[in-house]
Amino acid sequence: MSSPYGSMDTINNAGHNAYKLVIDPHVATAIWAIVLAVACALVMIIAEMVKRRNVPAKAKQRGKTPPR
Repeated sequence: MSSPYGSMDTINNAGHNAYKLVIDPHVATAIWAIVLAVACALVMIIAEMVKRRNVPAKAKQRGKTPPR
């Protein structure tokens, strides 16, 4: 279904030729979902980097030296 207005609609301000973008609510919801998913992925990547950086030295050496 198409909107009775174009994708750009004028704002009713006297003396101003400003435009506002008219976005379908479903498209806006999809955009927010994508933004939220990217933000969550970024947080998970950063948390994994911090976790690997803070690994104790003994845990790092366990894989390198043979067991006694």
